[in-house]
Amino acid sequence: MVGQERAQAIAEAWLRSGRVPHAILLSGPEGVGKRLFAIDLAKALLCGEASTIACGHCPSCRKVDILAHPDLYLLLPLPPKRGRKELAVEDVREATASYVRGAAISGQTNIAIDQLRHMQHEMGYAPSEGNRKVTVVFEAERMHPAGANSLLKVLEEPSAHSLFILVSSVPERILPTVLSRCQRLGLRSLSADVLRSRLVESGISGDRLELAIRLGAGSLQRAQQVAAGEWDGLRELVEAFILAGLKCDDDIYWHTVEELSGDRSQQDLFLEMSALYFRDMYLLLYQGESGIIMVDRHSFFTALGGTFEDRLIERAMLEIDQAAEALSRNTNIQLVLTDVWRCLRRAGRAA
Repeated sequence: MVGQERAQAIAEAWLRSGRVPHAILLSGPEGVGKRLFAIDLAKALLCGEASTIACGHCPSCRKVDILAHPDLYLLLPLPPKRGRKELAVEDVREATASYVRGAAISGQTNIAIDQLRHMQHEMGYAPSEGNRKVTVVFEAERMHPAGANSLLKVLEEPSAHSLFILVSSVPERILPTVLSRCQRLGLRSLSADVLRSRLVESGISGDRLELAIRLGAGSLQRAQQVAAGEWDGLRELVEAFILAGLKCDDDIYWHTVEELSGDRSQQDLFLEMSALYFRDMYLLLYQGESGIIMVDRHSFFTALGGTFEDRLIERAMLEIDQAAEALSRNTNIQLVLTDVWRCLRRAGRAA
């Protein structure tokens, strides 16, 4: 785990001493390795060899590698038609393998109540192999509240053989009573040097490399997505929104609302991206290009032609912050963007 030496040292100390917490919360930003770390930790806990890290070659390790260990129970949000108690083991294994490799999960799904109750039942049995059973709960903040109480019951009276690893980028959304029973293990954002090294290995260079490092914000997954051009469409949407607002072109407003409707993760990212564009505008006013993130968008900033003064930039950023707060309360995206749009229109009329 490149860049996570501190977390790795703590986990190894637990294993070496034999005093592993019965419930561990792996937290940290998106894309810093939590998914792989959780599987590696589960592998070490179930390893048939006496060591502080998984040996990688015993039958137990090989079974964890293909997510087929009988004492490893995996939970993650699955679409409603697949997230039932009777879900085939092969389907869970396939979905988990895809997720661990970096696949996204729809923002509209939760970890079903039946899955959590079934886990509670299964963890009551003795291990099939060795002396431990391990449950890994990915995206733990998405546990259904009623189902989370099933996990809470197990955590309150854990059996000697049961261990739980909860994985979350937003642990504040987890039931507080569940959090209070977990030992936290935080993973850090990756350094720019680590991101640069990994991206260069993939053949990324030039402005695209610098953009991926800066927009990646310490997340390898995010940096790789930027490098692959997966965020280009969203950036174009943000730029069109800003320019159209200055021109009072309301058609683009409605187009933007339509594009973002129904996808909460894209809505969050749109507002984050908008804030970064205005941040760059502010930096361009006072310190030049050295600190900006959108290093490949000189033409866009040139097209603005000094339209925004510092007070207008500050106002726009305040409106975006308030929009993000409204979105966190599940406000409709049309209403969320209204004040930001009005701010852009006022700036356009003042120019």
